[in-house]
Amino acid sequence: RMKTFYPRLLGHLIAASSSRAREAPLVVLDCARGVGALLATGCIDVLKINKDELLTLAGVDAGTDEDFAVDAAARRILGKVAGSGVGGLGERRRNAHARAGALPAYDGSDGGVLAVTDGAAPAVLFTMVADGSLRKWRFAVPAVKAVNAIGAGDVCTGVFAFKLASAGWSARASAETGAVGLCDAFSWGLAAASARCTSLRPDELSVAHVFRLRTHVYASAVSTPPDPPEQRP
Repeated sequence: RMKTFYPRLLGHLIAASSSRAREAPLVVLDCARGVGALLATGCIDVLKINKDELLTLAGVDAGTDEDFAVDAAARRILGKVAGSGVGGLGERRRNAHARAGALPAYDGSDGGVLAVTDGAAPAVLFTMVADGSLRKWRFAVPAVKAVNAIGAGDVCTGVFAFKLASAGWSARASAETGAVGLCDAFSWGLAAASARCTSLRPDELSVAHVFRLRTHVYASAVSTPPDPPEQRP
């Protein structure tokens, strides 16, 4: 079951639902304003925002190399496991499964996920491994004739979360299985967002069009340069 809540209430609701559920609920957040304290609690499993929101939230200047800036911002948001103390994304899920003995070693696909969109430009998906290095995938977004982008971000998040939940995505998946599931779910979200942009009506979405566009979303692993300790945020 999917629910939408204001960030201030989300932490209390997560704690309450986790105490009653057999497994911790999957929590996907699509918000960048005033969420620093919420992220630091470790209760958020997946953060989906756009590139500008990411840079602002992380306090990183785009400068002349946007790819480098986005990578640096992702490290800052995902970086609590590496000691920066700014993020905490996925920490609740990671700790729960570590206590259960399910994680002999932490892998980024078993913890927090950062999904970043950039309009018609390629989207990116990040996780972080135990040594603080990033795992990164780039997604080609289908070329469409956009007439109204209202609601595209919400549609992307909703379909992304639905696909993750439907596939039973969890921290107990292996690194490879987890990565495949994440990339597939985000690809469906991006296809749905692209389809949403092709209609003037914000409440109109063609499922058939989403399926057609899904075949044009391609994910590829991208290597990121190592981040020396003295350069970490």
